Amino acid sequence: MEYNADANTFSGNHHLGLPQVMWHITDVCALTCPYCFSTKSGLGTPFEYLEPIAERLKQIGVLKVDFGGGEPVSYDRFGEAVDLCERRNMHLTVTTSGVISPRSRRWLLENQERFARVIVSIDGTSMIHDRLRGRIGAFRDALGIMTDLLGLGAKVRVNTVLTSVITREVITNLQRTLEAELLPEWCLIQPHPSNAKEHFESYAIEDVNFRTLVAWVREESNSETKVIERPRSAYVGYWTLHPGGRMRPQGTGAEDGEGFHLLESSLEEAMRELGKVPVKVPTE
Repeated sequence: MEYNADANTFSGNHHLGLPQVMWHITDVCALTCPYCFSTKSGLGTPFEYLEPIAERLKQIGVLKVDFGGGEPVSYDRFGEAVDLCERRNMHLTVTTSGVISPRSRRWLLENQERFARVIVSIDGTSMIHDRLRGRIGAFRDALGIMTDLLGLGAKVRVNTVLTSVITREVITNLQRTLEAELLPEWCLIQPHPSNAKEHFESYAIEDVNFRTLVAWVREESNSETKVIERPRSAYVGYWTLHPGGRMRPQGTGAEDGEGFHLLESSLEEAMRELGKVPVKVPTE
């Protein structure tokens, strides 16, 4: 199996181990999205874990690390984690809300070329996004980092979770805003119940509603922005590395698989556990 950084997809069938991992390097986040699939433990990866984790990820076959959380760019030693993965020839993507400190923002802009994708989360037009995120100005910050990254020639994608508050009017207005900035990729995501918060069901949408909104976006598209869709079923089988060092596969419900501790398990044990879950990666 090979990873194509330009397309951000994998090709080929045979791979020994795990091709990609979602590394929630921190669960700390300034936002309170009620449908977030992060554990929101308030923990960050212990600094002493960084190098052993990077080495073990290489040993289990990881080709691409998707940094997420939490807000990964705000993690105190995020740059070090990026360095450690790069030294082991692993490709990288990062997802950010844009609600980050000036220092973290500056670092991301100065290092954007190190990522196959910088993914910015925007879940609605200004008032709706701010309300969903629980923070006034969250939309402004997200759109601002997106436009600055695009101006630098970064490979940018926007992720939008299609919740129950998103109407055709809202999604059309957001689409116009993103297309006006010449956004190359836009990924529409169905809420997933993984680590569901108390009010998750109030924001979740059924498969038919998700497909209807995606079809509407494609119909209204100017064809310059590539529209990608991720129904909740697309994430079943993805492995997430949590801040404490535990690897857990996502399932169909609120409870992820038990998984194993990446550093406390032997390499043989880790490979055996990974082999129990079919490989799931983005393909052409």
